Amino acid sequence: SATTMTADLSLIAEQEPNDREHPQAIATPGLVVGRIASSSDQDAYLVTWQKGQTWRIRAQSKLWGFNVDPLVYLYDKNGTQLFRSDDAGRG
Repeated sequence: SATTMTADLSLIAEQEPNDREHPQAIATPGLVVGRIASSSDQDAYLVTWQKGQTWRIRAQSKLWGFNVDPLVYLYDKNGTQLFRSDDAGRG
C-alpha cells in the first residue's frame, strides 16, 4: 500500500551538515523532507519567527512506513529548551 499526502507547502530538502552546531536555515511554512543517516543522527533547523506567531511542528515516520520514533526539541536563540515532544511511538 502507498501513502500520499497533498500539502500547500514548500518542500525543503534536508542538507547536511544540519546538527546543533550547524543548523539548516529554513523558511516557514514548509515541509522538510529528510532522512536518518545513522542511529545517532540528529537534524537541527533554524527558523525565524515573530513574537505572537503560532506554528505547528510535526515529525512523521510511521505514516511513511519507517520504524522510527522521532523526538522534537525546540530551543530559543540562547539554546534554552522551550519544548520537547516524544510521541511515544505514535508516528
